[in-house]
Amino acid sequence: MRIGKYRITTRKQKQRLAIVIAAGLLILVLLLSMAGLMVCGGLYIHDRLQTSLTSLPEEAAEPAGTDTSAIPNPSATVILDPGHGGKDGGCSGTLDGKDLVEAELVFDISLKLKALLEEKNIEVLLTRSSEEEPTLKERAAFSQKSGANLFVSLHCNSYEEDRTVCGLECYYEKSDTESKVLAETIFAAAKDSGMVDVRDMKSDMMYVVRYAGMPAVLVETGYLSNPAECRKFSSEGYRSVLAEVIAEGIETVLNQNDENEV
Repeated sequence: MRIGKYRITTRKQKQRLAIVIAAGLLILVLLLSMAGLMVCGGLYIHDRLQTSLTSLPEEAAEPAGTDTSAIPNPSATVILDPGHGGKDGGCSGTLDGKDLVEAELVFDISLKLKALLEEKNIEVLLTRSSEEEPTLKERAAFSQKSGANLFVSLHCNSYEEDRTVCGLECYYEKSDTESKVLAETIFAAAKDSGMVDVRDMKSDMMYVVRYAGMPAVLVETGYLSNPAECRKFSSEGYRSVLAEVIAEGIETVLNQNDENEV
């Protein structure tokens, strides 16, 4: 046997040649196996990455706690406090066999008011969602930490002893001049609208008003115990009117504050 210029004649030479060939084949097989493993490994890692990326929840695109609806550079911040909530529905009225619940009505008015204020570049923070029932202390603590400019708590009233009683009322902390101005301005906007009955302005020690940490009022938007006013509350249009007059009062006070700072 001849390989190139070498002649293989003895048995020992043939054995060595067989060993060399076997070793070469083994090395070739090992190299091919390693290459195959590298390719498979690369494909596996690629597939795992693709699976991980596509399985991420959509909300992961935003950091936790990010409010994508927030106004970037608001001219002011207002806290709206829809009264009651959760299991505490507050007072209620009955119209055509259907109950009108305070917590639901004032939350709807708050959302309408929020939309109106945001159109004016005013940031709005709500003390509760539709299902939450924060305590008075939690509402006040939220307000104190917010750094907002104004606090407006929204409620409906009821007086079963005299169903003729009706009209919007504004409560404020007696010792706070700025709160009184806010109450007077909202009350005047409601009265001047000609569409909302008004009843009274009162200084009272309401917890959320006293401890809000800023100019604050509590607006009793009307009496569900009064049949005519209860019927008004059943109208989405009337709830929009309430939102509009309260928004007008808030905007007026904020604009006055801006003028005083100039």
